[in-house]
Amino acid sequence: MRAFHVYSLRPEATWYGRDQRASRCNFPDFELLALILSVLCWRRHNGSLRLYTDDACADYFAARQLENLWDDGIDTHVLGTTTLETNFTTFWAYARTIALAHERAPCFMLDMDMIVWKPIARLIRSDFMAIHSEPLNFPVYIPRSQLATPAGYRWEDWDWTVLPCNASLMYFGDEGARRYCADQGLRFMHGNFVEETAELPAYAVFVEQRLYPMCVHKSGVTARYFLHDYASELLADGAPNDTFTHLWLYKRHLVADHEARRTLCIRMIKRIALDFPEFQGTLFRLPEVDAVLCGNALRD
Repeated sequence: MRAFHVYSLRPEATWYGRDQRASRCNFPDFELLALILSVLCWRRHNGSLRLYTDDACADYFAARQLENLWDDGIDTHVLGTTTLETNFTTFWAYARTIALAHERAPCFMLDMDMIVWKPIARLIRSDFMAIHSEPLNFPVYIPRSQLATPAGYRWEDWDWTVLPCNASLMYFGDEGARRYCADQGLRFMHGNFVEETAELPAYAVFVEQRLYPMCVHKSGVTARYFLHDYASELLADGAPNDTFTHLWLYKRHLVADHEARRTLCIRMIKRIALDFPEFQGTLFRLPEVDAVLCGNALRD
């Protein structure tokens, strides 16, 4: 099964506040280690993986001898040649829609901090799958009347009662639904230069988590989910969730709590070294890993 990661430096900041205005790729240790686990685990258990990114990030990975981490390659052409005009910081996930438009079904869109520990083919029950649904009453999902649109934009005839979904892992098994989601996402963002003023990233999540499910529904595809619900520790079939780990909101805590950050990094280093011994040479050459360990006996 094919999957893709996406990362762009065009937004001036990440969703949790990391400054990117220098246009220089520089992953914090916990992000880089989660990314490595995300790639290695997906490749071992589920299939191939590609990265869509820009030249600066491709150079960052090459400098760390990580350019071959993605077995389906690193693509800088798609994001580098986009004609999309928008507020990239407001729509900080814009590049994922561009990548989705370039892909074909069946495919998975995978967050770089989402780790899939086991095979998931058996969990696919529809031509559109997301990690979990979310309630419409989450404050981040503001009413249609409060959403700024590009000049001349007209809403499609969507069902606004359709539940949103978390976009950290999405499966597009139907080519028509994939194309419709990507086309409508780009149409909503192009020429939309709205500034995000609220603390909650309403526009940042609207395209993937609100618009995509409505497009899927209009395409006649039923949305299904890998987890029982957004707060559940169970898979959709009722089994304990030992398959998915997503850092997501925990990143903010890691930025503020240095001890928690180092503890998690060491856990991830140990897990990579144990599960993927063939990767140890590359792992222990990484400057981010060296900084975490600081001579720790784990290196011996």
